[in-house]
Amino acid sequence: EEAIELEMRRAKLVYNCNHVALDTLKAFGEERWEQVKKLATHVTEVTKELNLFTVCSFQLTDDSLFCDVFDLSSNNISAAKGIKHPADLLVLGKRINPEEYHKYQYEPYDDELMDMWGEATVQDLDPKKFYFGLKIDKNRLSERNRVLLFDYNLNYNTWENVGMLVKKQ
Repeated sequence: EEAIELEMRRAKLVYNCNHVALDTLKAFGEERWEQVKKLATHVTEVTKELNLFTVCSFQLTDDSLFCDVFDLSSNNISAAKGIKHPADLLVLGKRINPEEYHKYQYEPYDDELMDMWGEATVQDLDPKKFYFGLKIDKNRLSERNRVLLFDYNLNYNTWENVGMLVKKQ
């Protein structure tokens, strides 16, 4: 806890950072969810005190690999049953398997893919591309339970938010 707080304070006070990212937030040397929740609560308090935007990643449970992206929830966070409570925003993500592309479509953000009334026309996923879905599980400021769809290319490390993923009707 103290080491993370020190790094957050250093980022803000020494480097004048407005954003901090913590990769795989977990309790050092322990897998007890109470410790992870305590650490997350502490990070939230320091974030508010320093007026930082903080992003934390978590390890998901092994069975999350077999979950539909729309079914992801805070219950899929490994060793962190109560992690959702201190968070203002909780987003869970996973790669969409190409074998499952037929189950989904997306509502694009691209104006060229809108109909004449400005409504998004749903598009099929392109079998030549790779996709990642981010489900908004908790959002104190706006809507939740939506899935943002990203088209990504790891060769160039590019990630483009192309629209909202929807289940095929």
